[in-house]
Amino acid sequence: MASPETSSSHEHPQVKGWIHKSCTIVKRLDGKLALVTGANTGIGLSIVAELARRGCQVIMACRNLDRGRAAKEMILSQYGSSKPDSVKVDVADICVIPSLTPVDSDLLVLEKLDLASLDSVKDFANRILNKFTKLDFLVNNAGLIAKEYATTVDGFELTMGTNHLGPFLLTRLLLPLLERGAPSRVINVSSMGHYYGGLCKPDLQLRKEAYSSARAYCHSKLANVMHAIELNERMKGTGVMAVSLHPGTVHTELLRDMQDWKHVSPRLFNHYTGFCGCCY
Repeated sequence: MASPETSSSHEHPQVKGWIHKSCTIVKRLDGKLALVTGANTGIGLSIVAELARRGCQVIMACRNLDRGRAAKEMILSQYGSSKPDSVKVDVADICVIPSLTPVDSDLLVLEKLDLASLDSVKDFANRILNKFTKLDFLVNNAGLIAKEYATTVDGFELTMGTNHLGPFLLTRLLLPLLERGAPSRVINVSSMGHYYGGLCKPDLQLRKEAYSSARAYCHSKLANVMHAIELNERMKGTGVMAVSLHPGTVHTELLRDMQDWKHVSPRLFNHYTGFCGCCY
């Protein structure tokens, strides 16, 4: 009997691995434009790097531009034109090496975006609409887990406001660009935690007296999934597809405010494993 590692039932021509699967699609993305929120750290940073290595221009949407610049320099130092052999580093399989090229600085476009402020989302969307004529991929990746109850500048519970309401508005405002880029994708980075979520009526907001960081996070991730399902239904026939995904439990800054997360840290995925689902 074949072992799990070699069993054909777990193999796919574009995927490698059994439990921890890696994307092995051999494809260039020259001429494509992606927008990634939360682009300066964790999974977002890895998504940006992989897309750019395949020739895609990437808008790095970051709340803190200084951290965004540092992230851009990190990508260029690891995968830039000064490192031609970098195409052999951080690859899912040797078959994808011909699809990779060193990253040119012009492929990485920094923009400021604070998803906890609806005015910031509107200003950001207006800049993008004025600068670009189409958008191929929108990756709603940014998120947070607030240890204590807090609100956004607009008065919404912070986790729901940042993880769902901000991305919801951003997606709505950028739909014209996505339609021009069709076939295009909206990718909501969610979590299996959505199974434990619920939607608080009438306004989705957890009240302070009922707040817990895990509950708020799971509620927001359920909202991400439902957003993708409904958006995909409404955009039928336009060439815009919306999906949500669970990247795995990845060791990122997102967990810094979760109580007792260190107890599970040995079982967390690294950033590289986490971004593969999104790129697939």
